[in-house]
Amino acid sequence: PDEILRVAVRSSALHEDGDHSFAGQYHSLLGIDRDGLLAAYLEVLASKYTPQALLYRIHAGIGDEDAAMAVLVLVMVESVASGVLYSRDPSVAEGQSLLVHSIRGLGLPLVGGAVVPDVFVFGPESEHPTRIVAGNQRQQLVLFQGQLQEKDLAADQAATLSLTQAQAARLAAVGRELERFFVVPQDIEWA
Repeated sequence: PDEILRVAVRSSALHEDGDHSFAGQYHSLLGIDRDGLLAAYLEVLASKYTPQALLYRIHAGIGDEDAAMAVLVLVMVESVASGVLYSRDPSVAEGQSLLVHSIRGLGLPLVGGAVVPDVFVFGPESEHPTRIVAGNQRQQLVLFQGQLQEKDLAADQAATLSLTQAQAARLAAVGRELERFFVVPQDIEWA
């Protein structure tokens, strides 16, 4: 039988990933089919007005009229690994290091703060990681036969990194290309 197309429905707000990250403030829904698309769209859009999102914007001094939000609908991929690449370390003023954060499976547990990722640190223009910090992941979120499932990692998977150094280096190269193109540091979610 033909597989049912599944999508991710997520926010893209005007101030996300700028001076304020908005990480985890708005909803993302995964594995949505055609019948659930409208409800998912409305839920993501409404998440702009959750108490925590409102409080975050108030503390950041961002008014509602300045907090425009779009809702993205993206075809799901069954990722082996996913994560976030920071072309400049956001935790350090004028950070020069490039960071690749990676976990096994889908990235929602990472961006939601539920899992500690593997981190590959690259110095300026370095083609190889200058430091690797192993994360702590016992389960992974996967899309299996159109359904989201949490699966326990096998002991050998939990004890090894989610990416090879070569894969992390390729991601770093792409991140640098994007930063050069856009002329500003980039925060890139990848799978």
